[in-house]
Amino acid sequence: MAESQNESRNKYKVYRPNRMKDLTVTGREGTIIKNSIEWAIIDMENDGWAFFNSITVNKTCKFNVDNVSECFPIGTKVRFNARMWLEPEGSTYTDQDVRSCRWIVNSVRTSLFVPIPVMHNSAFNFDSYNVPPEILPSDKIGEAVIGLMKRLKSINGLPITQLLKTYTSEFSNIPVNIRTVLSNADKLRILVRCLPRYFILTDHDTVLAYNCREKDDVDLEIGKLIPVGWRPNEPITVNVGQNTHIIEHPTDCAAVVEEILAGPKPITIALDCEGESLGKTGKLTLLQMSTSTGQAYLVDVLAVPNPTTFFAEGGLKKLLENPNVIKVIHDCRADNAALFHQFAVTLSNVFDTAVAYTVIMEQCQANRSNGGSLEHLCDLFSKPLVTKTKQMKKKMAYVKGFWSRRPMTPEMIKYAAVDALSLVPHVYDNMKRLIHTSWQSRYDTLITEKLLKRK
Repeated sequence: MAESQNESRNKYKVYRPNRMKDLTVTGREGTIIKNSIEWAIIDMENDGWAFFNSITVNKTCKFNVDNVSECFPIGTKVRFNARMWLEPEGSTYTDQDVRSCRWIVNSVRTSLFVPIPVMHNSAFNFDSYNVPPEILPSDKIGEAVIGLMKRLKSINGLPITQLLKTYTSEFSNIPVNIRTVLSNADKLRILVRCLPRYFILTDHDTVLAYNCREKDDVDLEIGKLIPVGWRPNEPITVNVGQNTHIIEHPTDCAAVVEEILAGPKPITIALDCEGESLGKTGKLTLLQMSTSTGQAYLVDVLAVPNPTTFFAEGGLKKLLENPNVIKVIHDCRADNAALFHQFAVTLSNVFDTAVAYTVIMEQCQANRSNGGSLEHLCDLFSKPLVTKTKQMKKKMAYVKGFWSRRPMTPEMIKYAAVDALSLVPHVYDNMKRLIHTSWQSRYDTLITEKLLKRK
């Protein structure tokens, strides 16, 4: 047995480079010159040929490609990552072209999306939405577009038959109610043809997605779309006793809650929380709310021995769980987890500005990676937020128990109040009006997923 293992090691020793990582190419481009159902060969110009098969594509791109030649026809330009091809003896590939390849590809995607057409040069031009309701309800368009986009970002230029599997696979990230509607190729063709701002259906029954826009360009267009009267004229002010009120007793909290609930409908409040490592286990020490009238309320839950009294007798639980009250929050993950696990509060009717920004960018085909910071969103939809100084951020990051310190300093009060006062009405109103009705369902899906995580 030992002799057999030594023979095996000697057999393959000649094929092993000393430093494998030096022989890896990343982000290279090439052209498909040969293909079959199971494999394809890429001409890397001066670096020889590269080979990939359906198993490699499946492992990297997380979905099945049953026919490589259909998805990657000859002449297709692709971008890929590859490593040195080490072909062991007894390889199942007998084609001489495959056996002579120097590289094996471990991820592959089409190199470029189709340039955005001039007819849709406005990111917010949605006049081309004309999908028949029997194909797809208008409020589901956003989710269908995102499902197709995610597939085409890995391999752009897929045949209808391949895209159809996005909807029929049980592992699809598209909601079931949409997958069942678009369960045949004819309906999918009609959907793609009716969304010319996102897709092209070629003469060969292949779907191409347009290139993403630059996020900065969409941000510039947002600024032009917001009317003058929709931005505040005065800077955010924090005057304790005038527009900012520190609540230290559940009785006072209950009075504020009743005042809010008795206000004009629909009721919209901004919500934010501070604490120590805020989340499922991190302690919540301060809850901030503000109303559309410009009043901020800082509920100091540390002011009483039992903070839960603010949520029971103080009425916070009733307010935050009320489905008729809109709660505007920027990135609700930590706040939602803390409220649920520490005070048994299940937030409802949440407008998360980070999620809203994500949806706005998605519907405009913008290249983005996250929901944007609060400062960025205030600058876009309201006015620059100047209270978050670097010094304050350092204190929050490095001073242990910063938000448990009492009494709160004027700097802490201002910071906490502005976080709430900045969100309503201007940021909320301006963001909501830019979410197209066809993308509302996409927003609802994302916010539901976010609220249910509660990690």
